[in-house]
Amino acid sequence: MSGMRREVRACLGSELYHDVDMVNSQPTLCLQYFSARSLPTTYLGDTESVTFISNGSMRAQIDVLNFTKPADRSAKVNLPDMNKRGTVMSARKLDTLMGAYTGSIQHALSHALGLGGVMVTINNVNCQNLTINGGGDAESSSQQQQRSTDDDLIVSLLGAHPGMRERWRFSPDAKSESCNGMFHCDPATHVWRQVHNAFVEDALVSLFKSAPLWSSLTKEDRRYVGGRRGSSEMRCMLARKVLHEGFTHLLDENPDVFAVANGLFDMRRGGEFRPVRPEDMVMTHATWSYDGTLAAAKRPAVEAFLRQVLPVDAERRVVLSYFAGLLSGHRDMKKFLVLTDRRAGDNGKTTFAQLMSRFFSSYAVPRGTKFVCKGSFDKDRDSHDAGLAGCRGKRLMVAEELKGHMTLDVAMLKAYTGGRGSEVEGRACGSASTFRYIWQSGFVLIFNEGDAPKFDAQDQAFLGRMVVPMRSKFVPLDARGRHPELDDEFVFPMNKELSSEFPSWCPALAEILMECRDSGGLDAIPESMREWRTDIADAGNTLAEWFADRVAITGSPRDAVPIRELWDLYRSHCDLEQGDNSRVSQREFKELALAFFRTKRDAGVVVKDKAAIKQEDGGFLSVRHISAKRLEEIKASLLVEEGVTCGQVRVLKFDPVDKRPIDYQWRIIN
Repeated sequence: MSGMRREVRACLGSELYHDVDMVNSQPTLCLQYFSARSLPTTYLGDTESVTFISNGSMRAQIDVLNFTKPADRSAKVNLPDMNKRGTVMSARKLDTLMGAYTGSIQHALSHALGLGGVMVTINNVNCQNLTINGGGDAESSSQQQQRSTDDDLIVSLLGAHPGMRERWRFSPDAKSESCNGMFHCDPATHVWRQVHNAFVEDALVSLFKSAPLWSSLTKEDRRYVGGRRGSSEMRCMLARKVLHEGFTHLLDENPDVFAVANGLFDMRRGGEFRPVRPEDMVMTHATWSYDGTLAAAKRPAVEAFLRQVLPVDAERRVVLSYFAGLLSGHRDMKKFLVLTDRRAGDNGKTTFAQLMSRFFSSYAVPRGTKFVCKGSFDKDRDSHDAGLAGCRGKRLMVAEELKGHMTLDVAMLKAYTGGRGSEVEGRACGSASTFRYIWQSGFVLIFNEGDAPKFDAQDQAFLGRMVVPMRSKFVPLDARGRHPELDDEFVFPMNKELSSEFPSWCPALAEILMECRDSGGLDAIPESMREWRTDIADAGNTLAEWFADRVAITGSPRDAVPIRELWDLYRSHCDLEQGDNSRVSQREFKELALAFFRTKRDAGVVVKDKAAIKQEDGGFLSVRHISAKRLEEIKASLLVEEGVTCGQVRVLKFDPVDKRPIDYQWRIIN
């Protein structure tokens, strides 16, 4: 057998090719993939038939009709299953065939075989001049190719599973790249969560496959639903059926529940523990499970730790009452906690905060340090009100490792600790959608002794919210279980492995906090805690130490110091200390002075306006009551008494009887 082989290539893919063989001067068509194998060519009179196989699975047969009559030539493509007749092509196989073979068939038949036009039929449906006969009779194939509409399919699914409408919601204002606003209520926990698109599609396919729904679907319906396109369309149809505008505004809006992994504590029923219901609209929940038996077993250990980290009973009652209040989302108490120490660290404040963060878990806000400080929060990716979106439903914000160079955002802290009903509203980052909710979180600030962050010490409303209770010291023991400080007051052995017990402590801590909810622990703040609050306030006042060194608190209402006189003294001090660059303005000086003296109210100090001060006998005279000439004589005599030949004197107070100076400052001039 002799002949000539001529190859004709088509630009339809890197692997697809076709060629025309000239065998005994009779042209035949052969179409295949490089990775596929060709099947024999058969000759049936005027019909030339070529069968080929692609990708090892799909087979096709091309028949060139009226081969011996060029004017009547046409072509037909058959795609039968090699094992049975009448196979109907799926949409995916059909698209593959059309995209891969149409051009090559047309090119081969039109150009290589010299045909002027090509008509290939697919069950009498003309599609780009290409139709494919799948075998079997036309009526049977047409019936098998028909499938239900998307709407009919999703309606049948909702009918087979009536509870779906209650457990799925679509909120268009919660769209993201991979979570298209779909929310699902878990049938086991009844907790809502926003779910990924892939989760929705997999769940829908599983629900479709549940008996008897799956068996009632046609073969084409099953193939469509199980495919990628079908499952995606079903997700979109479900979103239309469960659309709920503003659904996100309902989540975590109930302030009277505290949810855990296996239920919730209902504050409206005195803290009763009950299962979560879908209508509770719970999305945020603590990750631990409540177990009454475990709580009883661990309670002694939890109480022992609390007695060590908060050794004063009255102070411990206040702190536990504060955290008990956070179980509810109602922020009635105008306070926040500041945990600091006077014992150079190792006082358990961080460990205590870790226990509370573990207890509140998902109710706790991460990155609290940046949130409560000026500057850092504004530069965050979710800056300004957009950063507040993640605080919905949260109950606790812990700001650890605050430093002296940081500045607290006093206005924000006051706004969110101002009592019940602080509403938060803003716009989501990178979106036109807005959010709105009631603030539910309390604040706990943590810093070391002598490293308090900056804040407005003149703001008395802010200072009134601060409660500071940490006194203990935890020390490591030697090999014999000893430490030199172990016998001191409030000193306890250190246990570095204690945090591993926290997960099992949560049920017991829940019962302890429940008992503290109505104890009234925040009604009366102990005097010892007020003293700590004063110290923190002084730490925020840049001139507190200067005032304390120069003003004596006598406790007598007859003694008074005009702020104007203190300002004159301060200016003189700054002039003497020529290297001091921290001088403040007169207005700021007055505000700092008022802030300092108002923190001394417990010592009997009263701040009055100048017009309200009544001149009384026996009070100290100011410098203004002494003539200039007499003042110079007094200064000269004081220098003589001090044995200074060249110096400066600053008189602070004079005795009202003999007008002699009783308080003064001096320095030598070189």
